[in-house]
Amino acid sequence: MNTVALDGVRQFMFDLDGCIWYGGLPAPGASALISALRTAGRGVFFLTNVSGATASALSVRLNEAGIQTNPEAVMGPLSVLPRHPRLRDRPPVLVLGTDAVRTVLKQANVPVVTDPMAARVVIVGRDPRMTYGDLAAAVRALDQGAALLALNLDRRVPSANGVSVPGVGAIVAALTAASGTEPEVVGKPSAFFFTEAIRHFGIHASETMMVGDSLDSDVAGGARVGLRTVLVGAGVGGPQPGVHPDLHVQDLDELHRLLIPD
Repeated sequence: MNTVALDGVRQFMFDLDGCIWYGGLPAPGASALISALRTAGRGVFFLTNVSGATASALSVRLNEAGIQTNPEAVMGPLSVLPRHPRLRDRPPVLVLGTDAVRTVLKQANVPVVTDPMAARVVIVGRDPRMTYGDLAAAVRALDQGAALLALNLDRRVPSANGVSVPGVGAIVAALTAASGTEPEVVGKPSAFFFTEAIRHFGIHASETMMVGDSLDSDVAGGARVGLRTVLVGAGVGGPQPGVHPDLHVQDLDELHRLLIPD
């Protein structure tokens, strides 16, 4: 265990799905770890790929899980979506996602359209109500030259009953297979997302550690911008060539023992 990796770490950014909670259930040890870090004077922030909820909604879920957090300490793809370079000129967009995505775009004066022929960008989030017709409309827009912008590329999302459900990445993979259009990504592991988080939280990369359950999202993305990284559990999606966390723990209780020894 490379505990030297913890030297000089003053801030921690935690993933949510598969790390702090599993579906609607808090992860064992999550509340105790966050409380201990705060008591020790460490900064605690939450950086998530949850694609269908705002920072305010996510902070409510954290509070319900026993982790008192204000929205300013939480960032997800919707927090930065209007600032993505692909939307700089406010092009008309077709959305596959929840109403929260549409609301954020409309508040930023990004026109949301339902006609695939009018769309210049297709934005994809996770929405359990998504239909085959939605996919077909997106492919039609992509075939006409629209760009493909994914809120994240997570292929699987852990749920409360211990199994995983298809994530945004699985939907995007289907659209790419059907249209040949490669996606850009708003959330992890994009350098854009991590850089925005560092700026938003007012922290320094050299003093910050990213804690999450995904090698290709949390670990690879964090390392790309100079964060130290912790992998929790086996790692969603299995091994990733060339991607290695600074620390690997089985669960948050083990991380707690390393960070705040008795």
